[in-house]
Amino acid sequence: MSNSLTMNQLLLIALDRGEDRFINQYLEADPGEFAGALAAVKDVTAKLKSVEEAFKSRAKERLGDGEAIPGWELKAGGGTWKTINRGRVVDNFDAKYGIGAFNKFVAPVQDVKIGDIKKAIDLAEKAAGRKKPTGEEKTELAEEIAIGGLNYTASAPSLKRVEDNPED
Repeated sequence: MSNSLTMNQLLLIALDRGEDRFINQYLEADPGEFAGALAAVKDVTAKLKSVEEAFKSRAKERLGDGEAIPGWELKAGGGTWKTINRGRVVDNFDAKYGIGAFNKFVAPVQDVKIGDIKKAIDLAEKAAGRKKPTGEEKTELAEEIAIGGLNYTASAPSLKRVEDNPED
């Protein structure tokens, strides 16, 4: 058994028991011992990260297949919008709010974000003397205007730990 493996084992035992004094003694150790402890910490951390990733990946697969894993759930991933045709966004917006409306409310930049469309909707509705749409209505309207001009790429779901007895 190598010295580094022994240090790894001691480190894991100390972490498991919450024994900070074991860890703290190496924070102030001489440079040689400190270097060995630092190497052990990096080694253990890398191994644990690899194990964690394997478990997370498998948990996502199992949850995705409908299996229940107590205390865990899949959280829907977000996504990103990317401009593929700014002209289409301008045309879609102007068709709803009038020719030139989009460029009146949004700076003439090449890259258009979904947030830019939402802000422009608010400004156009205000300029027309109408009430701003609610969050969900505005999102649906912005996504409709984005058709053909922005491309949405969904992110993969993430693993979320849920409490067994959440406090109210």
